[in-house]
This record gives sequence, C-alpha cells and structure tokens, in this order.
Amino acid sequence: MKYRQLGQSGVEVSTLCLGAMMFGGAADAAESERIVATARDGGVNFMDTADVYTDGESERIVGRAIKGDRDHWLLATKAGNALEDVADSGGLSRRWLSQAIDGSLTRLGFDYVDIY
Repeated sequence: MKYRQLGQSGVEVSTLCLGAMMFGGAADAAESERIVATARDGGVNFMDTADVYTDGESERIVGRAIKGDRDHWLLATKAGNALEDVADSGGLSRRWLSQAIDGSLTRLGFDYVDIY
C-alpha cells in the first residue's frame, strides 16, 4: 500500500480510502465487517462514511467494525444533507453541524473523528 501525508498534519494516509456508503444497504453488517478486515489487511488506514449513508447504519457498522482497532484508522464522516427523520436537518449552519456531529459520534460509538 502506498501512503501520503495528509496536508501539513504529519499523518500518513493510504492512497486508497475505504468508502462505507453501501454498509448497511447492499453490504449487510457481516459483509461490511469482512470488507473492513480485508481493507485493513491490505494496508488501508483511511475510511469515509456519512450521517446519511443508509440512514446512519453505515456509521453504526463502521463503529463496530473498527472499535478494537480505532487507532489504526483515519476516520472521516460528513454532514450537510437533510436526514429523512429529522426536522430542519441539513445544511452547513453551526447549529446543524453541531447537532450532526453529536449524532455521528453517537452512532459511531467514538468521541472523535479525524476528518469532518
């Protein structure tokens, strides 16, 4: 696996990023966990998800899949799109982003993400 420095951070990330958009949808939890394990074995250390992916299930699966190995992963999640079951959600206001990161951290089961 090749790695590159992430900006001026000094953090090295794999040139491949594992996207978790299909976790909890086309890839069920068990398959998603196999995908994460295979990526890790191949040297991937960068994973991306979002609050809207499969109504938050992607973040839940990602959190469970990397829980025992969190320090290995550079974890990114996103916000901005409206959530189906949350009134007045979406956008990039400080109010919404603050609410959205709290929701993402709860679903992931972590107290931080590396990139937001």
